[in-house]
Amino acid sequence: MISTYDSINLLIIEDEPSEQKLLKLCIEKTGYATLIKFINNGEDAIKYAESFPDREEIMKKIHLILIDINIPRIDGHHVLVALKKNEALKKVPAVVLTTSNNRADVEKAYLNGAAGFILKPKLIEDYETALNHLFKYWFELCLIP
Repeated sequence: MISTYDSINLLIIEDEPSEQKLLKLCIEKTGYATLIKFINNGEDAIKYAESFPDREEIMKKIHLILIDINIPRIDGHHVLVALKKNEALKKVPAVVLTTSNNRADVEKAYLNGAAGFILKPKLIEDYETALNHLFKYWFELCLIP
């Protein structure tokens, strides 16, 4: 693994504790050195994002955002809109990771600024593979501003 980052910092907006544990386990198995910040609902995600004074500060804390569409208080679509309106967060890639395969959700996510839309795999091995491909794409192939 070659990455331009010493540490990959993820903001994961996911309300299910079992899903958080699975994500953490699978991320650790990818071999990418990662710091993970979990947030359980849309309202807290927006408050957290707004707590950073500028883009430079936020890029020290968040390199990639993973967001579930089906989260409480404020749904993932509305969170995406808020994140992409935030000048500090505008260029941080936000990838939807959800169980919804509804075409309307896919289209809406991209219209709201999602950098990708991934269906949550059912098997743990497939989850690890998907996350490994995701990290390889964003942290080895892509240049992030």
